[in-house]
Amino acid sequence: MSAQSTDSIRRPALRRWATLLALNAIAWSLVAIFFSSESYLASAYRQQPIAWASSLGYSFAFYSIWMLLTPLVIAIAARFDWEHGRRLRFFAAHVPASFLVSLLQAWLFVLAFGRYYTPPGASAVTGMLVAHLHSNLLIYWLLVGGALAFEFYRRYRERALRASQLEARLAQASLQLLKMQLQPHFLFNTLNSISALVREEPDKAERMVADLGSLLRRTLDNGDLQEVPLRDELATLDLYLDIERTRFAERLRVRTDIDPATLDALVPNMVLQPLVENAIRHGVGTRVAGGAITIEARRQADMLSIRVSDDGPGLGAAGNERGIGLDNTRARLARLHGERQSVELAGAAEGGLAVTLRLPLLNARVAVMDD
Repeated sequence: MSAQSTDSIRRPALRRWATLLALNAIAWSLVAIFFSSESYLASAYRQQPIAWASSLGYSFAFYSIWMLLTPLVIAIAARFDWEHGRRLRFFAAHVPASFLVSLLQAWLFVLAFGRYYTPPGASAVTGMLVAHLHSNLLIYWLLVGGALAFEFYRRYRERALRASQLEARLAQASLQLLKMQLQPHFLFNTLNSISALVREEPDKAERMVADLGSLLRRTLDNGDLQEVPLRDELATLDLYLDIERTRFAERLRVRTDIDPATLDALVPNMVLQPLVENAIRHGVGTRVAGGAITIEARRQADMLSIRVSDDGPGLGAAGNERGIGLDNTRARLARLHGERQSVELAGAAEGGLAVTLRLPLLNARVAVMDD
């Protein structure tokens, strides 16, 4: 590891330690000011006033020792945590530690400030310990409680983060599974169409194979994407329609009416193909004369509306409300957008069936900039 990379690792760690030490000093300074004011007001009330500077100096001296001992107490709290099944170990460690740290605080205070605040003699540490034993024990357990509370909060945040990451991965896996179900379904249908033409119209079958190869290459290129711009989705759909035009020739008529303002909107990858496939199978494919399919996209406030309609026999005859294509479309939109989406089936003005998707209007270019 280079010296530059080592420095880049050390600098954040040093800043973090400097921040913690500064917070430790500020917290104990505020505690010292708070209790020095209490002592000053109490002495004034007893008509035995002490100088404010003297009260403040004693408090800063007393709590400065605790400022130095705080990292030690936190280290002990981290070593003997409040873990399930180790509660006895927790008390067995912290009860004697609280007395030992209290004794250490008294000894350090006498060592550093004894000449100013304690009477001389060997009993100075004992006197200091006895005078402040209860407050020192309370401070010790408050520090341990604070350290445990912070550790519990840290673990809670970690569990919440892991849970959200797991939920996101599960949602991604579910979406991927739904999309993978569509691709074999479409592929098998297309292969069946090709096999029907191989002997009777081999030229058409050959064109369909070439078009299928182009479509599969594009599908693989976008395989990891759950959402793509509408313009890319329309380009993929054109490759699919080329296959169907080879099969139906002039029997298949396709009209598109796309608002240019929607071309950069994000839509689920391969969301249009199963809708158009349903329209062809249940609309165009059921009539000797063929039929027309209309694909429209409109912006409606902050929503994107996509409509695929045909002039076939309609909802009642086609039974379009069932099928893997529509079911997966509903499931994918629900996974991606929750309640802010809908899939509606209704009779089309042309006499067939219209499927309308409504989803939030998310601009692909803005999404890339945000990333």
